[in-house]
Amino acid sequence: MKSFKFPLLGLALILFTFPHLSLAQYARVYGGEREERAYALSEGAIPGTRIREYVLAGWTQSYSDRRNPLVIGVNQVNGNFLWGLIANDTGEFHSIAKARDGFVLAGYISLAGRETGMDIMVAKVSLNGQFLWGKVYLAQADDFANSIVQTRDGGYAVCGWTNSFGPNPKPNILVLKLDSLGNLKWSKVYWFYNQLGADQAFSITELPFYPNYPRMRYAIVGRTQVYSDARYDAFAVALDTLGNPMWARIIPGVYDEEAHSVVVSHDTIAVAGWTNSFNQFHDADIFLWKLWAYDGSRMSQKGFGEPFIDEKVGDDRCLVLKPPSSTHPYNFLIAGWTGHTPAPAGGTDFQYLALDKSAAPVWMRRHPSFANGTPHIEAAYPALISGSYIAIAGFSDNDAFSLREDMHLLRTPLSGLNRVCTALDSGPTYYFTADSVKYFLSDSVNFPITAFFMDTIRVPVRKLCTLSTPNPFGPVPAPSISAKPVKSGGGLVALGNNLYLLVGNNTRDFGRYNLEDGVWSKEESIPLGVRNKKVKKGACMVAIPGMDGKGVEGEIYLLKGGGTNEFYKFTPNGKGWQTLPEPGFMKGVKGGFMAAVAVNDCTYIYAGSGYKNEWKRFNLQTGQWEKCLPETLPGGNWKIGSSMDGFLDGVKKGNLPNKLILMQAGGRENNIFMFNPQPEPPGFLRLASLPLVGRSARKKKVGEGASIRMFNPQPEPPGEGKGVEPSPWFLATKGKNTKEFWQLEISSAEDDTGHWTQLPDIPSEKGIKGGGSLTYSPWDLGIYLTVGNNTNEIFAYYPSQEESLFSFFPKEPSSMGKADKASHRVRISNPARGLATIYYNLPKKEKVALKIYNMVGDIVYSEKTDRGFFLIKKLPAGIYLLRFESKDYKEERKLILVK
Repeated sequence: MKSFKFPLLGLALILFTFPHLSLAQYARVYGGEREERAYALSEGAIPGTRIREYVLAGWTQSYSDRRNPLVIGVNQVNGNFLWGLIANDTGEFHSIAKARDGFVLAGYISLAGRETGMDIMVAKVSLNGQFLWGKVYLAQADDFANSIVQTRDGGYAVCGWTNSFGPNPKPNILVLKLDSLGNLKWSKVYWFYNQLGADQAFSITELPFYPNYPRMRYAIVGRTQVYSDARYDAFAVALDTLGNPMWARIIPGVYDEEAHSVVVSHDTIAVAGWTNSFNQFHDADIFLWKLWAYDGSRMSQKGFGEPFIDEKVGDDRCLVLKPPSSTHPYNFLIAGWTGHTPAPAGGTDFQYLALDKSAAPVWMRRHPSFANGTPHIEAAYPALISGSYIAIAGFSDNDAFSLREDMHLLRTPLSGLNRVCTALDSGPTYYFTADSVKYFLSDSVNFPITAFFMDTIRVPVRKLCTLSTPNPFGPVPAPSISAKPVKSGGGLVALGNNLYLLVGNNTRDFGRYNLEDGVWSKEESIPLGVRNKKVKKGACMVAIPGMDGKGVEGEIYLLKGGGTNEFYKFTPNGKGWQTLPEPGFMKGVKGGFMAAVAVNDCTYIYAGSGYKNEWKRFNLQTGQWEKCLPETLPGGNWKIGSSMDGFLDGVKKGNLPNKLILMQAGGRENNIFMFNPQPEPPGFLRLASLPLVGRSARKKKVGEGASIRMFNPQPEPPGEGKGVEPSPWFLATKGKNTKEFWQLEISSAEDDTGHWTQLPDIPSEKGIKGGGSLTYSPWDLGIYLTVGNNTNEIFAYYPSQEESLFSFFPKEPSSMGKADKASHRVRISNPARGLATIYYNLPKKEKVALKIYNMVGDIVYSEKTDRGFFLIKKLPAGIYLLRFESKDYKEERKLILVK
């Protein structure tokens, strides 16, 4: 895969947020310099994490002058990019099926030497985006796979069309039965009797086992020209276990009909497609066709559309079956597109409609283009329902940067009401004429098979719906767990797929926010304890993730504050609160701060009381408090507002594992320390102080509500990567009624004490004060913060640096002898302030050269190293060109420096 220059110019993550908008609702596009489309969608969970993902498949033109098959994985909760794979040869993925240990994809490919031909391709990738195997089924002419499903025996069934087999005129319908490794078990080609033209299959599903019809196994749908070579009719066919036809049905019409998606529920087969034969205006309408599974007899046929407007579907998974509920009483969901306004004339929008069991409309939603006078094309293809959300994928040529096509993903609640970009509409219903039975013939064919290989890439991510000014913050819905807002003693921690909120404010209220469902729920209240105390100023929490690999969520530890020494443990899943031994601080906890860290295979919670410089540690193995070494914290008094975070080996990884970072409130400066508990004796390292003066030009010290947390901008890569791991970033708030938000970046250089950059201010009504806190969720890679200060304001932070949108992945081994090239082995944060650290990641350690040019072409920096990074200092603000070169790799990038 060849490298290309300036692939990220003009690309940014732009968020369009609304008050009280659930974070789980979003509309995003994914693309490179040229065009991409998504034709397939599935879901899964990345092994070893709690990250659930959507997987989109289709094609891209951004990495060659041809279409290349592309599959990417993104985080379900926020749409952030996780991993990507691309095939070097020309082709497209058109369908994806969830396998037991990954995803299997089908489409076509044109292998090197056959650039003008199409051969059926099936490939399998793991849940974390590693290529497992690929098969190409070769024949003389063009062949195409439109749909794939996993079957009960662990294998796969594929349908599409072929120009290589069957009688003329072609194409003819094709079905392949594969084993779990893609080896061909049988293949059949089909055509209708008295055929006049093309027959093509668009979707296949496996039928349930029917005791009275034990041979019945598959249903396929598509289009045929059995009546005329000038128009298409929709068909549905049932096949037995060996692919022999059992019955066939057609919707005959005066104009065109196409069936694109099929699902089965008990003894009913439902088919979605489009027609322009059955309304008086002859524009295209979406239809749902229900058949009796045993013989194909018609149960009902209904169409949905509006006069003079085309509505269509076009994917093998555009029809979704859903069990109805009291809150969402629909049984079918159909995704497609419409030419209805507010799209400008000639444009199309996403459209999705819900139907009840009788196929009566429940609601119809549209996800519109922006009406700026330019026709935009947005087409929805597959859809799926997972938990409390609908996901719909396709493509859009409507974004803030160009009019090229990009993969498009929409996530919305089961109601379909996505407040990002949804309009509400309803349309009339048309009833179709009866169908007829036609003869359906078949023949066995044999394909030779060859293997093919794929290469890993990374793919940019962009957010649809734009404003002129980027906003990196998104609101979390206000908690409904207390009659009081969050104030002194409050705080937030992340555990699993939940945020846990301590209200403080002289209450015992404690609650949970589910990041996946977007719902608050009240948890068991904090115990009153022997002193009959509620939670007050100085309370603090720390979350310990489950470490046994068995799905255990973990535990939360709490110091109650308010001058007490009370210490508790909370275990989710109904186990509630447990009283633990007290630390015995001199005056109790008045400004507590805690963090967990692993030392010699034992996990400790380190805690400070906020009085003078005392601290202690709690041994989770023995359940007892111990003295720390050294026994006191450096820098004098540590007052309320002090904070720390830890690195648990195996949970948070980076260049600084098994250490603590501490931020002091009460010093002359905003002191920052790194503590390494493992040497003998343990010791502190002084890091760069958090600047007293920010963009407000007013001197601000750290105070009540301040917090510091680690954020690793790269999700853990699948497989065993080599090279330098990216350093974590540290995010901090000053508290003390300020809105300041800061980032500390530390390179792997031994003498680097870090560099602070001020980020956009927290967009809160008040400044951060008592109850303010900051937490990082490894589950969705998100940063969350509470404002406190007698408010219920909670925000999610979306980093604006381009590198937070990408992952680096190891190159897959290739027996084809292709060169080991990878796109973007250089990591840059744009914009940078004053000092910039540029990391690189090569397969082996070797010396590399970096040259930096200003805008007139002068070299302003030149250096060689093999350390994995360059530290750039003393360059004036401006735009620069970086030229990175090693023995086998070259790349050019842009660097933006600001004051």
